[in-house]
Amino acid sequence: MAEFTLRLLVLFAALAGHPTLSAAAAALHISEPALSQAISGLEKSVGEQLCVRRKAKGLQLTPAGQFFAVRARRLLREAAELSSDLAGPDGRLRGPDKLGCYTGLASNVLPPVLEGFPALHPEVTLGIEVGSQD
Repeated sequence: MAEFTLRLLVLFAALAGHPTLSAAAAALHISEPALSQAISGLEKSVGEQLCVRRKAKGLQLTPAGQFFAVRARRLLREAAELSSDLAGPDGRLRGPDKLGCYTGLASNVLPPVLEGFPALHPEVTLGIEVGSQD
């Protein structure tokens, strides 16, 4: 399985909107050699040439690169949706969460802290695990 980061997908997805690697690097606030190295690493990771970089002719995505850019943008949108699903448009938290607490604090400190939590965050299912420092 190819291994790459979301950051590499962001960098690659931005290439299509720029005529040259230097223009893309400037827009991404990254040096041109760093961007070139990142793209080369991504190409090595996926085992395909994703773009052609020529000084006189600029930057051009290969057919594989065009396909990869479309899928990269889709993944990036889904990643953004994933984080927004946890906090809705109204800023309220939602989803399951787990809280760990030491035994000594569980009976004295935790109840007052959690007293208003369900009213503030009704869409959060909170699990509490009480244990020792070990």
